[in-house]
Amino acid sequence: MSAGASTSPGAGVSTRRATVVDAVAMVAIHFAAVHKLGAESYPPAVLEAWSPPSGTRRLSSLSDAIASDHEVLLVAEMEGTVVGWGALHPAQGELRAIYVHPSHARRGMGALLLRQLEGHASNMGLKKLQLNASMNAEPFYKSQGYERVSIGLHKLNDELSMTCVTMNKSFA
Repeated sequence: MSAGASTSPGAGVSTRRATVVDAVAMVAIHFAAVHKLGAESYPPAVLEAWSPPSGTRRLSSLSDAIASDHEVLLVAEMEGTVVGWGALHPAQGELRAIYVHPSHARRGMGALLLRQLEGHASNMGLKKLQLNASMNAEPFYKSQGYERVSIGLHKLNDELSMTCVTMNKSFA
């Protein structure tokens, strides 16, 4: 996962629930974040499997997730443009994703999305969140109070896995 740093975003930044219309921007943000920010930690074959170019299947899968009530998907907007997004799977107590477009990274967008998703989790009665962070995102999550539990592998497809860091955070 990739995310922005903990600085506070400027005026004109807001978060809201994702809509199916946002899926195209969300897939593009995922691709850009993975291929630019993830490149410092993973080889090209892993990046390609983690986030292939946009296609009907990816858009359909994300649109289905947005339309379902199984996940909370939020987007961060700046001046009406989606610049980041995050996903929470409450039933599993899992933070699934935070991605910020590289041109907006390290400006507080990721931290804003994370706070909003943690608020949703807390309001739903969750006492703890877990996540599998990419190697490049571990410092971000650590700065937000998440603790490393273990290092493992996340299966991308039948042939490739990526190293990830399992982390968690408990809330009051």
